[in-house]
Amino acid sequence: MHGDFSRVIFDPARRFSSVLSQQGRVQLDADFNEQTAILLHYVRTLASDLLGPAAYPPDPDGLGGFGIDGYDGDTFSVAPGRMYVDGILCECDGTDYWDQPDGHLDPELDQLPAGPFLVYLRVWERFVTAREAPWIRETALGPNGPDTTARTRVVWQVCVLPLEPGADTPDMRSAARFVRDRVGGRFEPRGMLAARTRRPEEAAAPADGPVPSSGYRGPENQLYRVEVHRGGREGTATFKWSRENGSVVLPVRGVSGPVVELETLGRDDKLGVDVGDVVEIVDDAVVCRGASDRTDEAGGRLYTVQ
Repeated sequence: MHGDFSRVIFDPARRFSSVLSQQGRVQLDADFNEQTAILLHYVRTLASDLLGPAAYPPDPDGLGGFGIDGYDGDTFSVAPGRMYVDGILCECDGTDYWDQPDGHLDPELDQLPAGPFLVYLRVWERFVTAREAPWIRETALGPNGPDTTARTRVVWQVCVLPLEPGADTPDMRSAARFVRDRVGGRFEPRGMLAARTRRPEEAAAPADGPVPSSGYRGPENQLYRVEVHRGGREGTATFKWSRENGSVVLPVRGVSGPVVELETLGRDDKLGVDVGDVVEIVDDAVVCRGASDRTDEAGGRLYTVQ
């Protein structure tokens, strides 16, 4: 999550069951968020243990939530209802393959296969701020006032996986592993980055300042975010990082060649953009489709401000 958090401390391995406030203590965003994470972990684990990796309530018509019907070679309908995927509740109001709300499908690249195929759900959570959903901003603070909280929203995408003619079709319990083995990509667990800081002892002390060091001297918590941007071996793989957990977002008004017009350059020197900064440009399609569908890059393209 790219929020402006002081820190992210939830770890299911610690087996905490609740966060308890104490009188006279400072309230922190990290504590509140950990309580939410503990509760979500408990509820979703319970649902997954009881229902299995995928389940939906029974329906008199036989389709159930997310039931597939009406295939005509170009599209198919998706029945309204609910489905639980690894304990995560997904809700559908009724749609079809091309009009699914978070699909962002390409008319040429996402055509349905000519032969047999498997339909599956890809499910994850998206971080949503007042930039993407202005109605969560408190209007009493003014139209340009500060934002307060953010939200997470469950994103589900109806995807297809081509099958070999005559291939065995997996059931509900084995389909998840069947799909993971063939798709993988962004939503699979990835390797961890091992990194450290060190004092630049070889650097000479400036004549008019202190010796450079790796220590952070700001007054507030600084949550650093590091992400792999391009996967691959040494020499090919790249990573990107942000001192603000990637939470600084500036709306784009328009793009004309190399010129990008923004609504604002940021709140101040720290939370804005300046010449020499590296920025990432994304839209809803980039965020929802991820890296595994189109390229080996995670997220949007990176640009240097001139």
